[in-house]
Amino acid sequence: IVLFWDNSNSAQSRDIEKELTLLDSYIQKIGNLNIELVQFNIKTRKGESFEITNGNWEKLKSALKTMVYDGGTSFGSLDFTKYKGDEILLFSDGMSNFGKSEPVFSNIPINVISSSLTVNYDFLSYIAQRCGGLSVNLNKLTNDEALSLLANSNSNS
Repeated sequence: IVLFWDNSNSAQSRDIEKELTLLDSYIQKIGNLNIELVQFNIKTRKGESFEITNGNWEKLKSALKTMVYDGGTSFGSLDFTKYKGDEILLFSDGMSNFGKSEPVFSNIPINVISSSLTVNYDFLSYIAQRCGGLSVNLNKLTNDEALSLLANSNSNS
C-alpha cells in the first residue's frame, strides 16, 4: 500500500483520530503488509517504508501522530506513477490551493479518505473514479462501513 498523507495546514481540521481508527482496522484486517508513507503539501516528500507484521503498525502510527502540518496544498506535486503498490490510500481534504491541482495518475487504484468538515468532495471523488478507486467520507460512514468498502474494493480482503 502507498499511503499519501496530506500534511498541509488545512489538513489540521481533519478528524485524524477517526482516520487512524479506520487505518488501524484496515491494517488489522490485512495483517502483514508493507506501507510506503508519502507526506505531501505544496511538495511531495520522499516516501518512508514501514513493514507491518501481524497488524503491528506502531512505528507508522507514531510517524502519523507526530507529523507537522504546515503550508498549502498542491495536488500537482503528486505523481502516482513514481510508486509501486497494489493500492493507494489518499488521506486529504482535497483542498488544492497552490500551483497545479491535477496530479499525474497511474493505473493503481486510489482510495480517497476524508474526515474534514470542509472538503472538496467533487475533486476527491474525481481522483478516486479516475483510477478505479473509491471515495470514503468518514463524516457519513461508520468505521465498520468504511472498512467494509475498503476491504471489498481490492484483493486484500
